[in-house]
Amino acid sequence: MFWRSSATGNACNNRQQRAGRYTSPLLLRPYPPRLKGEGVLRMRRFVLPLFLLSGSMFVLIAVLSGVLSGAARAETATAEAQAARETYIPTLRLYPAPAFEAMGIRIAYVPETVKPGNGRYTCGGLDQRRLAQAVPPLAKAAQILPAAAWRKTKLKYLLLCSTAKAGGREIGGIPVAPLRLLMLDVGEAPAATQGFTHTLLHELFHLIEMQDNSFTDAAWNAAFGGYDNSYGPRAGDTRPGSGGKGFVNGYGKSFPHEERAEIFARYALSPDVLEDAIARARDDVLQQKLDAVIRKSRRMIGPDVF
Repeated sequence: MFWRSSATGNACNNRQQRAGRYTSPLLLRPYPPRLKGEGVLRMRRFVLPLFLLSGSMFVLIAVLSGVLSGAARAETATAEAQAARETYIPTLRLYPAPAFEAMGIRIAYVPETVKPGNGRYTCGGLDQRRLAQAVPPLAKAAQILPAAAWRKTKLKYLLLCSTAKAGGREIGGIPVAPLRLLMLDVGEAPAATQGFTHTLLHELFHLIEMQDNSFTDAAWNAAFGGYDNSYGPRAGDTRPGSGGKGFVNGYGKSFPHEERAEIFARYALSPDVLEDAIARARDDVLQQKLDAVIRKSRRMIGPDVF
């Protein structure tokens, strides 16, 4: 037994306690008497330096955060100034979008409506709320094509607009190949978000054809005809088959370059849907057009695009 329970032992211990000493039955050595407030003093000697150290670390973290934040703002300001010079839009701003930035593409916007190209074009202003709604779906669209294909498009600025116009006519997007810029109408409300992934891919194909100097494709024109060569009433119909046999839809029947862009966008988004529609209709002409678009896309932006 470690604890002594006899009366003699208890009496001895009581005398030692009154004398300010107590012998531990376990350690068999006296404990020194505890001074009043001694534990508090010991805690203060430990806590105070720890408190000062924590405070110093907090100040250091705050200083470093301020320095990094200031450096990030300066970097953004420099990038925006460069973008404004390269696009000839003084009020252009940049919006963070890591999915695109990894491929060398910057998302841009303007706070107020501007008319670049000596007034030929219109880009409606966007606020931060609408940008926060529009950018995530676009980031998903960035995953539709391989990163290598995006880089080969040479696109540098994707300019988002609440409305986009060319010559006063509303249009889904406007490719500006010399500036490596693509204006995209994302609308003013979240409902407009639906479908502009298709518009992005459609306008992107226009851009890469312009850069390839094949926007007017002689080989295509020699092989395929029957186009309206105008934006008539049928041009607003994008339903599959609305253009009649041999055409992807009514919009595709307007101009050869519009049909190639429509085929590219629809095949990139839903290859099985387009292939099944062609097979059901037994549309040999549309199949030949799809094959031609696939070959041309692989030549322009890489074999892995499809």
